Amino acid sequence: MNSNKYCTLCKEEDINDLAICECIECNKYLCEDHMKIHKKKTQFHTLQYLSFSYNQNNNHSNNSSQQHHYCKEHSDQILEMKCLTCQSLICLECAFHKHKEHDYILIQDCIQKDKLEYLNYFNDNNLIDRIKEKQLENKKKVEQNILEIKEEAELLINKEINETFEIWKK
Repeated sequence: MNSNKYCTLCKEEDINDLAICECIECNKYLCEDHMKIHKKKTQFHTLQYLSFSYNQNNNHSNNSSQQHHYCKEHSDQILEMKCLTCQSLICLECAFHKHKEHDYILIQDCIQKDKLEYLNYFNDNNLIDRIKEKQLENKKKVEQNILEIKEEAELLINKEINETFEIWKK
């Protein structure tokens, strides 16, 4: 039984590219190319890397306790790094040859870094407090502006009433 996971977006174009991750929010499987595009468009979506490995014949095994994805160019090499310059997953061979002048990071470090950034962004308790304080400041400014406009309007009305009264006196 063939239970490979294929990229949802590629399948829509009648292409059968193997997926490397699934977007939890969109419920779509993504190949490496569509993952890059998806990450740019939806930077806060959670991408879960598939928990099976692809072997050289592009078959996968769900029995692997560790997930492995193999390089398209070097089918015996596991994708262990992310090229920060190209924003692509690469193996050690690619890192030493094709990407030797590029910046790269171990995938595990990259995932941990992204997780921390995500958590810091959304779990910043001070962020909510700062937003509330800013809203309160803005509310006070609006109330002050309304008060000033009201006072100015009352002065103008009183001036008009006095001028009209003076005209009637004459």
